[in-house]
Amino acid sequence: MCVISLCTRGALDAWSRGRSTAALGDTVATSVHDHTVVGYTVDALRRQLILRTEFESSASVVERCEVTFSDVEAYCLEHDRLGTILFDIREVPAVSLFDNNLARFESGHRLAGWPRFWKTSAEDARRYLVEHKTRGFEISASIGMSGWVLAGGFQIASSKGVA
Repeated sequence: MCVISLCTRGALDAWSRGRSTAALGDTVATSVHDHTVVGYTVDALRRQLILRTEFESSASVVERCEVTFSDVEAYCLEHDRLGTILFDIREVPAVSLFDNNLARFESGHRLAGWPRFWKTSAEDARRYLVEHKTRGFEISASIGMSGWVLAGGFQIASSKGVA
């Protein structure tokens, strides 16, 4: 089942201040491999999906990352076990991601008007994704939640601190 509930989000958490940022090309510049997902938020008004992760690199040092997908068009997160360990976030062609999930999109449109960019047909939806330069991202896990995001942008902010 896809996560489809939306909520609003306040200011950034204190741990995310003073962080470095990295954008995504073909791979994640700041790796989230083996990071534990400690939370995620969907901001419907800003059209953002934010994953917060932690990785304990030693007994006293914790790396924290905030993965932000911006201009979100659609997303699906499944199998959250409340302790997901990420494997990778990988960019894939948005139209391929759409085509691989076409049955889900057709059903979602028929039942709930999802996704917003589907107006009359799958071909119109594909055209929208291309015209808006939408990017596709696959989220894979070693254990727990996996899924995908269709979004205009992506950024990782990271910081290190004491455990």
